[in-house]
Amino acid sequence: MKNKPELDGVRGFAVLMVVFWHYVWSDLSRSAAVAGAWWAPFKLSWSGVDLFFVLSGYLISCQLWGDGVPTGQFYLKRIKRIFPLYFTVVLVYFILLQTRFGQVGELAELFQRPFPVGDYLLFIQNYAMAAANDWGAGFLAVSWSVALEMQYYLVAPWIARIVPVAKIPFLCSLGILLSIACTEFNPEIQGWFKHWEHPGLQFYVLFPWRSQAILAGMLVAWLDLSGNFSKIPAWGWRMLFLVSALLLLYQARHLNSFSLNFIYTAFCFGSLVAWLLADASTGTAAFFRLRGLRYLGKISYGIYLFHLPVKYLVAYATGWQNKPGLAIISSLVVLLISHISYQYFEKRFLAQKTGFNLKTKNL
Repeated sequence: MKNKPELDGVRGFAVLMVVFWHYVWSDLSRSAAVAGAWWAPFKLSWSGVDLFFVLSGYLISCQLWGDGVPTGQFYLKRIKRIFPLYFTVVLVYFILLQTRFGQVGELAELFQRPFPVGDYLLFIQNYAMAAANDWGAGFLAVSWSVALEMQYYLVAPWIARIVPVAKIPFLCSLGILLSIACTEFNPEIQGWFKHWEHPGLQFYVLFPWRSQAILAGMLVAWLDLSGNFSKIPAWGWRMLFLVSALLLLYQARHLNSFSLNFIYTAFCFGSLVAWLLADASTGTAAFFRLRGLRYLGKISYGIYLFHLPVKYLVAYATGWQNKPGLAIISSLVVLLISHISYQYFEKRFLAQKTGFNLKTKNL
């Protein structure tokens, strides 16, 4: 699979959405002035993580079904990409927890209520979050999506071994139906687990509720690998994206992430990726090829893991709370740390040879 620079830009845009949600909208949303339906695009900035999931479903499927990456090499590559930075962040958290920072009242949201270290080490903290009705320590709160992706990576190679490319639509259809069923019967499912009292936390952080975006990415991969993109003109994908985006905005106008069916974000972002892959000559594709956006995509993993701790620590250091300057300074600090992390830490692991020659850099 050839490298597709637009996808790096999509990843950069996704992480910008997540940062905007935590740095800007989380504060603005408390104001009555932004309660109207016109603010729906900003209310949807939380769904940047769904855009990550669509990309993951597409790229991992192309790697396994298209490039035929051996299972061992697949796991090794994922370990080199995920483990070094993730475990470094976890280690830094538990070290800081033993210092005075862990006892500062202003940083309680960042450091207090951690789950056992084993949950983070085994990538099962999303289940701990659902069971405890709590995100745990804010320092590691966003790691639920890393855990969910790792759970996907664990089973993906084995699925690819037994499911041929031609059967991907059938597999994804079953998965999407199961996810929709879990969403529709969520209250009844909660009744089976009395300690899961949060109205939507397991809905947000667990399979199969959150599988729709990954499955949408797998469907796009099937279209690509089977040559079916040529059967639908590029304008068809553009229209599908525009219609699904309008439907998503309509559904989101009065809803939050805990009450929105994730099938809407899955189809919207899946059709966006399909559109970009079907026609790279559009102005939209050129936008996602912008050098700055692509670089944000390359360092997005660090941005994602660092942005919440940095916000809280900058607020503590400056004494600023809910001020525009906090978002600006925090963003600059996150960019600097993520750049250094990628250039001088993460790339050292990514550059190590795996014994299998991959033809794409998007992963």
